[in-house]
Amino acid sequence: MTTNPKLHELRRTLLEKFPEAHAARFSQTECFTTGLPCLDRIGLPKGSLIELVAPRPSSGSMLLLTSLLQSASHNRYPLAFIDGHDSFDPQSAGQSACHELLWVRCQKAQQAIKAADLILRDGNLPFAILDLQLNALNELRRIANPVWFRLQSLTRRSSAVCLVMTSRALVGSPRLRLHLGESYQLSHLEQQPKKLLHQISLNVQRRRRSPLPDQAGEHSGNALPDG
Repeated sequence: MTTNPKLHELRRTLLEKFPEAHAARFSQTECFTTGLPCLDRIGLPKGSLIELVAPRPSSGSMLLLTSLLQSASHNRYPLAFIDGHDSFDPQSAGQSACHELLWVRCQKAQQAIKAADLILRDGNLPFAILDLQLNALNELRRIANPVWFRLQSLTRRSSAVCLVMTSRALVGSPRLRLHLGESYQLSHLEQQPKKLLHQISLNVQRRRRSPLPDQAGEHSGNALPDG
């Protein structure tokens, strides 16, 4: 199999931006500590593909995303954000929140899936966010279950967490599926983000106690094809 030059380029970027991640593997505790109480109370198991469903734009997904970026910078853990529709405004999180951030800008869902595959395959970042909230439904329907099984297998091998943000349940058999419930109103804009974060409605829709066996097939070790 020929070596993909894009993979080498991404690995070089990861090594340059996060050298400490290559120098030491992740701790062996069961759950990843994000620094956000609303997530850490639930517990995000390492080595897991986790889905966060935000059915309404006002349910707090952007607040949760920017809070995660700020927490990653404050607690100094490297984080990859794969922007599935090139819609993220870094100003919304603040310049300091981007210090520990690898931002991958994509136009289509298939590009974002390929980027997630490469980052998880590299195995040196402990946390990745794959944001597919604004991608068209017809794009998302083309993502077959074997693709999700492949990403699950890669997260398990690297002990990383991959948080997939969607507007409807999409991921095939995630280890954990979270649901953002009640919507914020205009009156909430007067409150501080930290206070709003404590009010966020985050519920567990499903949880598997153990990871699925590798179901990606005999070609699970190969990267996703171009096209």
